[in-house]
Amino acid sequence: MKRGPRAPVILTACADCGVGTLTLGEYYMVKDAVWVQAWAGRRKPWHELPGQQVLCIGCLEERLGRTLMACDFTDAPVNDPAQENISQRMRDRLTAKQVAIDGESIFDLLAARMIENLPPDQREALWLSWERYRDGPKLVE
Repeated sequence: MKRGPRAPVILTACADCGVGTLTLGEYYMVKDAVWVQAWAGRRKPWHELPGQQVLCIGCLEERLGRTLMACDFTDAPVNDPAQENISQRMRDRLTAKQVAIDGESIFDLLAARMIENLPPDQREALWLSWERYRDGPKLVE
């Protein structure tokens, strides 16, 4: 008996936690550099099979050590934040303009690291300047 064409099997389970990314509403495409960083030193021979390199947003961020933001994603139609069937977490990342690491702004972390490397007598003045810049203008009543 001759069989007709078979429908492709689409695997969407996260390689790390096993959650169904399509069901979760977290099906996306990130830029190659982001994906290479996430998989660096982790690829096994079976990861070359279709569907074996899928990650939910949470596991991808865990691997990167930071929160994803809009510039990490390609301009593929699947990354349209106006879609109805995507998670709020996915929508937040597709529209994020500033990255965070462990809940802290990347800019605050970089500023702190730079200020810590200054001579002690210069740190306080620069730190106060950074805080004024970061917090923006204040309204005085």
